Amino acid sequence: MLPTDASDALAFPSADCGSDHQLVMANIKLKLKVKAAINKVKQIDVGKLQDDVTNSEFCTAVDKKWQEMLSHSTDDVEVFWKRFKVAIQETSKEVLGFKTGQERREWLSDGTLELMTQRILYKSRRKEHPDMAKHHNYLCCMVKTRRSADADNGLDAFSCQSRSTNMVPFWVHCDFSLSM
Repeated sequence: MLPTDASDALAFPSADCGSDHQLVMANIKLKLKVKAAINKVKQIDVGKLQDDVTNSEFCTAVDKKWQEMLSHSTDDVEVFWKRFKVAIQETSKEVLGFKTGQERREWLSDGTLELMTQRILYKSRRKEHPDMAKHHNYLCCMVKTRRSADADNGLDAFSCQSRSTNMVPFWVHCDFSLSM
């Protein structure tokens, strides 16, 4: 901070703040830096592997790349690992593709959303009458309780769904035999 960034600085030596320090009040210019944009990494859509047709297509493509890798024999483990990693990544991009956007489920119920809109209406009118303020406070409490109940229901449904689906990794179905 430069000395020219502070203007209208005042010291109050007789301020009662419980110590021998002096209270200082000033207007300060802040120069904020622009935050660099974060490049988001595209994610492979592994959810498509739950489909049997896509899963078998992916496994056959990985098997073909595996056989091509075995034809180029190398003794260096690092080179072999890099080739394997590139083969899996390329096959994933070709067969599975990338995720498109955020697929979020609506976890708030319609009743909670309706209470939220009512709360917004009563917020602007709560200074008109004490009953309006009481009703606004009541709506705030109701939104909080309904929101937490909706969150609990959403988590319960998500955990039940994740337990019911059998998430089997793709490599269980693929044959990576080392036949050279």
